[in-house]
Amino acid sequence: MFLNTFISITFRIILYTLVSVNYYNLVIVNWLPECYRNYILLIIYLDSYTACFIVLSYSLLTFMLFWCIIITNTTSPGSIPLYWGFYIGDAEQKKKRYCLMCNVFKPERCHHCSVCNICVLNMDHHCPWLNNCIGFFNRKFFIQMLFYLNVSVVYLICINAKKAYKLTKNIINNNVSINNDLSSDLGFILLYFIDLCAGGILISFFRFHLKIVLENKTTIETIDHKGEHFHSEVTNTI
Repeated sequence: MFLNTFISITFRIILYTLVSVNYYNLVIVNWLPECYRNYILLIIYLDSYTACFIVLSYSLLTFMLFWCIIITNTTSPGSIPLYWGFYIGDAEQKKKRYCLMCNVFKPERCHHCSVCNICVLNMDHHCPWLNNCIGFFNRKFFIQMLFYLNVSVVYLICINAKKAYKLTKNIINNNVSINNDLSSDLGFILLYFIDLCAGGILISFFRFHLKIVLENKTTIETIDHKGEHFHSEVTNTI
């Protein structure tokens, strides 16, 4: 129990730190000063419109991302209805799905989560990044969270590509001051490299989840079939 809590807290710290550092670097450090400088001088440059657009658009993406994280984390994934059961003429397989921990019969796709210690309705998986199961009532918010997370990372990579290339070129050609600029430039390049790696992982992760949603499948079903092609015959959760 302590190990699961520690892993969940660690994952969430990493997630919130990366999002916050990227927001601070892109908005606060790079583009927000341009908005203030141009409007204080009452001079409208092309760069001022660009800066304002980047600040507002990325702020909106970050807000939507945090909202989806919070709503996914706080929404119950769903539990077994109080009077759910089976009829006498139902299939024998349905009668065998009984949870010894919760002492209830389980609908199709309902699984007992050892971390949350509950039977989750239409369980997809337990997410350590959110410390919550993804199930019937919050899977939609989880997909939305992945969408905004991917858009934010791709946005960062595209906006910072030119600067990252320029800084890397300057460092290779020794066109940077060791005392003043080198540490901040290396930090920016390192952050950009982390964003690139995270982008590659997140895009693949989002494609996987979007694919199984469109095919009416869950992560647990896919893992149980070991990646083999299968057709899910379950159409309703209860």
